[in-house]
Amino acid sequence: MSEAVKIRPAVKKAAKLLDETIPGWHWRVDPERLRMDDCSMCMLGQTFGADAELAIGKELYPKEWKEAAQELADSWGMDDYKEALADKRMEGYEIGIHFFRTLMNEGKIGRAKFNDLNRACYGFVDNCEWISEIADRRAADPNGEPKPKRKRARRRKA
Repeated sequence: MSEAVKIRPAVKKAAKLLDETIPGWHWRVDPERLRMDDCSMCMLGQTFGADAELAIGKELYPKEWKEAAQELADSWGMDDYKEALADKRMEGYEIGIHFFRTLMNEGKIGRAKFNDLNRACYGFVDNCEWISEIADRRAADPNGEPKPKRKRARRRKA
């Protein structure tokens, strides 16, 4: 059995967990930039990234995101999470995993769900597994918002 076949159930369960906790995540992850071997461009990297334009986890849970980032910085002996972000020591993957670990520790998600997410997002998971989940959700939600709306400058009439 190939590794892709073994990981497929974990990816499906992890995608369902994202559906439950991060509504619309499938519109905020860029499949063309998805790289599961990169902590800033993987699923959690794009969902919880510090500077990512589409980081919906940070947008939906700003307090929890900041707490997760600060707890990580504290565990690394740093006074301020902004220092870790500036040094590129902390990336979206670490913040996302810490966020979901906190949900597990608080009893908001089960250990099995956390373990599936961790397995589906850690290491060299095939991008195709996640791209398939994104495509399925986008097809079922054709009216979703692909990118955050930006305010446009109003043009004055001459």
